Amino acid sequence: MTTSNPLTFESIYYQHERKVRGTLFRLGLRPPQLDDLVQDVFLKIWKNKNSLDQVQKISSWIYQVTRNTAFDYFRSKQSMKMASLDEVKDTLPSHEKSLSDQEIVQQSLETLSFDMREVVVLFYFEDQGTEDIASILQVPEGTVKSRLARAREKLEFEIKKRGGEHV
Repeated sequence: MTTSNPLTFESIYYQHERKVRGTLFRLGLRPPQLDDLVQDVFLKIWKNKNSLDQVQKISSWIYQVTRNTAFDYFRSKQSMKMASLDEVKDTLPSHEKSLSDQEIVQQSLETLSFDMREVVVLFYFEDQGTEDIASILQVPEGTVKSRLARAREKLEFEIKKRGGEHV
């Protein structure tokens, strides 16, 4: 980061809050845990902001913090129960509730394991390439490709089962 533009908590929060919240939601978190974990993510980011100088891409670093926070939450609960989309419909951004196909995709996404869901979120929603995803998750690129292939197959099945279009 440049020293001419000092980082403030507000600047980091306002620039990245929507992406962090959306990522946590797509990883399967729902209110009120979603709101608490968004706050936790930004507290961790702020507490460790000095390590930003050592990171090539701030967005990748923020995703790692977000992912680790979600993973820790799920691991602590020892359960990956997801709230149904109907229970949280009013909390969705308007563009996400406008189409029933989007609801079908979200419900189908929630059937994936955390490992598969995170590669789908990174690849399709965060526009990361397989090499970048491998770096973020600290796994071999072949593992990312394998998870992505299995996730596509399962998503295709789940979407068809729910009456949606192809992935």
